[in-house]
Amino acid sequence: MDDRDLLREATTALVRTVDTLDDAGLRAASALPGWDRAQVVAHLALNAEGLAESVDAAGRGEHRPQYRTGTAREDDIDELASAPAEELRARFLASTTLLAEALDAVQGDAWQACLERDPGGATFLVAEVPRKRIAEVVLHHLDLDAGARADDVSPVAAAAVVDALAVRLSRLGPVQAHAVDLDRTWPQPGEGPVVSGTAVELARWLSGRTPVVGLASTSGVVPAMKPW
Repeated sequence: MDDRDLLREATTALVRTVDTLDDAGLRAASALPGWDRAQVVAHLALNAEGLAESVDAAGRGEHRPQYRTGTAREDDIDELASAPAEELRARFLASTTLLAEALDAVQGDAWQACLERDPGGATFLVAEVPRKRIAEVVLHHLDLDAGARADDVSPVAAAAVVDALAVRLSRLGPVQAHAVDLDRTWPQPGEGPVVSGTAVELARWLSGRTPVVGLASTSGVVPAMKPW
């Protein structure tokens, strides 16, 4: 499966979960400190909308940051999260369609167009969007704490999340990550400890999710990661 196939699969599973959440379910706490489930769903909707608009603009040879500003992003999440459950679910579902259509329309050199997260912020290529979105979908599906379990995530999808977050390894020095269920290693220059576990637990660790379970390090200590 390529990244777009993995994204479609992960998104389908997420949509099924979101569709089960009524107003009470959406107002319940998520596994993300300080966020309820409505905020997680709102973030996922706005993330998809912003990526879709940026990808569409790149296809026209234009430039549009994913978010207007970091502050506006947070305000927009809170505003959308306050919407009634039916409206929020509909907005989320529509956003997944918008992004899928935008990615399906990308052709040729447009895959190498450079996008910005917000004006003057981090940059990434259109080609990286599917994998970045997989990370959002897989991790936040678990964050909803609404029935999805880490064991439900396929090792291949989890590896795509590790790919998207592997740059965070470099902040720890020459630390390696090894997925025991795939027999795959994400190396770093130099010799350093190896952190081993399933791909999904490596993904959770790299994103700063806690508690860290099922991981082991050849140094005896699994380094702490800041929240993603």
